[in-house]
Amino acid sequence: MVSRRIIVPTEKQEHLAFLDWVAYQPLIRELIVHNANEYDGGVIGGAKRKRMGIKKGLPDFTLYLPTKLHHGLLIELKRIKGYKISPEQLWWNKTLNSLGYSAHFCYGSASAILVTENYLKNLG
Repeated sequence: MVSRRIIVPTEKQEHLAFLDWVAYQPLIRELIVHNANEYDGGVIGGAKRKRMGIKKGLPDFTLYLPTKLHHGLLIELKRIKGYKISPEQLWWNKTLNSLGYSAHFCYGSASAILVTENYLKNLG
């Protein structure tokens, strides 16, 4: 019996695929920002970043473009399989949605693209 191993893109690969799509979207390509929270600089690096204002669980991407319904779009982009959502990420998602933002967990770049396209349908 031959076992078939399914290759699941890493979270970094999903981020890059999403940003490749963003690069061809003139309306948003300069307004979407990656919130680089995944850097692991050890205890000292982490302490410095925390002191500089990095917040644990902040979504990966922010689109600074309001619509008729929301102040902006925030995406926490996860792998399609093998992901974990932290309590801090859940808190950010709930809090940002309650404040009038559109915050989402997306599983794979295709999901992030679909969420972004749907968000843009509500532009004024």
